[in-house]
Amino acid sequence: MRYRNFLGLSGAAIVLFISVTGFDLPKLPGSGATDAIQALPTPDIPVPPLLVASLGKTLYLLEVGRQTPENDNKVNDKVKEIFQRLKTAALADEKYHAVAKELEEEWKLNTLRVKNPSTPAAAFPGGGIALYTGSFEKIKYEEVLASTLGHEMAHLLSQHHLQRWNRAAAAGLKDIGPRIASGEPLDKMDPKVLGSVLGAMGIGYIVGSDLPLERGKELEADCSGLVLAAKAGYDPTESKKFLHNEATTNKQNPGDTLQLFKLHPPAEDRHNHISKTCLSDAQAAFNQVRGGKPKTDPVLLPDVKMS
Repeated sequence: MRYRNFLGLSGAAIVLFISVTGFDLPKLPGSGATDAIQALPTPDIPVPPLLVASLGKTLYLLEVGRQTPENDNKVNDKVKEIFQRLKTAALADEKYHAVAKELEEEWKLNTLRVKNPSTPAAAFPGGGIALYTGSFEKIKYEEVLASTLGHEMAHLLSQHHLQRWNRAAAAGLKDIGPRIASGEPLDKMDPKVLGSVLGAMGIGYIVGSDLPLERGKELEADCSGLVLAAKAGYDPTESKKFLHNEATTNKQNPGDTLQLFKLHPPAEDRHNHISKTCLSDAQAAFNQVRGGKPKTDPVLLPDVKMS
């Protein structure tokens, strides 16, 4: 299986980061990896952000390492431009400024060539975002990509991966913790247990676990990402149109297993939510940034040819 080498490697990497993290967390007894894991977390003890961020960074590097990087300079330059505008908007946003400042040196974005991805992008605790260029055929426009990246950034800015931690994930980490510390490869562990731990961080898909973040968090990230993109100068109406088109397509092809957003709530729900909840705020933010300039046509993304 494609994940086998990835998981075997990540087991060794996680031993290293947990051992180091054990020294850095003053509330944890002892200094070994097992002590660190056994001391946290439970439903009554919040998961230490440093631990989750360290794990997220490790898994992000491994995800980037196992995929083929996008080598089209036009694509990469355009993605970097959009990402920079979003980061600038986050820093200027009173709601996100504090977390955005903490993440300022931690943000990472890699464009990866993945055909028919189950999600267009994924955020990893610690500031990493993987963008799958196989999604460009559907996304088509810069404005939609901006809100898509804004959605992933919103998960990190709102710290949804910490809020998600639950009893199953807590029990799972305590179960696999000693095994990780002993050097046992992750691909040998119970997928359900492992999925609950990674799923708690919203990245369970990398081990084949369809465990998205809670529906409410995804809808919240939709709105936050839409407004963030609008503040960065991207017209939110294009994302509304995109979700409407996705909803129509999904109704016509309900059995389509290659839906781009299959790890998110139904497109119709997402479209209705932003229309009722935040589209007017996003439009107001966009109009303020535009400063009375005439509205322009949506901008096509560079063409990505997937072999």
